[in-house]
This record gives sequence, C-alpha cells and structure tokens, in this order.
Amino acid sequence: MGHMDPEVEDIKKRVEALPRIGGKRQYTADLKRRVIAYVERRIADGSSECAASKELGFFQGTIGEWRRGGSRGKSKKSRSRVRPVELAPPKKQELLTLVLAGNVRVEGLSLEQVIEVAKALR
Repeated sequence: MGHMDPEVEDIKKRVEALPRIGGKRQYTADLKRRVIAYVERRIADGSSECAASKELGFFQGTIGEWRRGGSRGKSKKSRSRVRPVELAPPKKQELLTLVLAGNVRVEGLSLEQVIEVAKALR
C-alpha cells in the first residue's frame, strides 16, 4: 500500500475516535465540514465524489447527503427518530370571582391576581 495523504490519515483517525450511539458514529459538524472540503478539493482536481469518498472510507451516499446540506447523514431517518420527552400534567388553574363592595364582580382571576387586587385595595 502506498503513502497516504496526511489529511486523509488525520480524517480517518478522527472518524475512528468518534463516539457511537446505537452502533452509528456521531459525526461533528467540524468533521463533516473537513470531509466535504476534502472531497470538493479532490473533485476540483479531477477526481469523482465516489473516489474521494472511498479514499476517506465513506459511502458516497453519505458524502453526497452532507454536500447537499443534510446535517445528519440520512436526514429523513433522523428527523423521524423518536426522542425522549418529559410529560407533565397541564396546570389546572381554577379561575376565581372577586366580589367587591357595591356588589362589583370581577370574574376569571387567578389566585395571584386576586392577591394583587387585595393588596392594591388595602
């Protein structure tokens, strides 16, 4: 095997060091930019996207998606991925009616609003 381009070696080392979640590497935005820049330089030098992708050990489809602006590889899959959320019951706020002197009624107040009115009337 011949001498490998130092940039290719560095990119491959960085890829190998990436964490995996569910068996898939979690590519950083910076690494994606470096890979895209390398592939685009190789294309400008007369290589193909396929050949440049293979040099780095990537599938051409992955590189093509990144070059088209996909931020997560197979973006359709990533967008539909279930993400954990925390559900909380809605805060049920009982609305109150305040009856003032002279039988003046103020309806639909929260407890905090009734307290504010009471303090203002002192």
